[in-house]
Amino acid sequence: MSAGQAGWMHAGFYIGYLTSLCGVGLMTNRYGAKRTVLLSGMAASYSAFLFALFAEDFLSGLLLYGASALCFGGSYTPVLTVISERIHGKQRGRAIGWYIAAGLLGYALSLSLSGAMMAYSGWRSAFYVTACGPFVGTLIAFRALRHTLNLIPERPPTQTIVPLWRTVLRNKPMMLVMLGYSFHSWELLGMRSWLPTFLTVCIALGGRDEAAAASIGAVVSALLCVASMAGTIAGGAWSDRWGCTAVIIGFSAVSLLCSLSIGWLIAAPFWIVVGMGLLYSITTVADSPVYSTALSD
Repeated sequence: MSAGQAGWMHAGFYIGYLTSLCGVGLMTNRYGAKRTVLLSGMAASYSAFLFALFAEDFLSGLLLYGASALCFGGSYTPVLTVISERIHGKQRGRAIGWYIAAGLLGYALSLSLSGAMMAYSGWRSAFYVTACGPFVGTLIAFRALRHTLNLIPERPPTQTIVPLWRTVLRNKPMMLVMLGYSFHSWELLGMRSWLPTFLTVCIALGGRDEAAAASIGAVVSALLCVASMAGTIAGGAWSDRWGCTAVIIGFSAVSLLCSLSIGWLIAAPFWIVVGMGLLYSITTVADSPVYSTALSD
């Protein structure tokens, strides 16, 4: 694929994921958060294996990757709803921080397994192995939520979707948090998409062949992702102590400096690139649980 086609692959996934988040939000209101989490988990498992089986070129990859993203929203907002239903007060930010940290651990495991499988068995084997992740995660969810009630929020029978959206749009604090969250996601998801490739290019400039560079780049990205778990845990806990606004501004300022700097280090010694990538990974994701907590509140 060309670089432009690779960009469309990422865009197709995020378009599908955005649609999924809106869809599972409506499902949660109608069917309950627990049921939505479990149903979307099963759908995510099937779609991941379909991608591993049938993705062959740009068009099939784009369609299957987008379709897979349509099933993944249930792993985020409905889970936040379950957390909000079970945990209240000053412990919610910490709980959401640990939850997002667990997601980062899964992402890191996926990257490291992908790098290892690409090096030894080819790219398709990497998709088969990582497709097992949603399946295992769904089994864990069935086990973890077995005693959790499936709560369906009550609303007046005359209430429709239009008044609901009007209520949201007129809520200025909520709209400001959502706008901040949008630009946070612009940085975070962009960084996740290009950082493994950036590290691969840095390694290749050092003399490694493409396959070895891609494998090492994936493993290093996975290690940086594991390290960034500290950021989400600290961000969630600190928001409980000092408030959401102060934590968001602090971490955003540092991640902004990293974002403006790291691209210029492509020819620098690799340990400097990794050091900047470590700081970037930690600070970029640290305010994710803070935004989620603010929306939940």
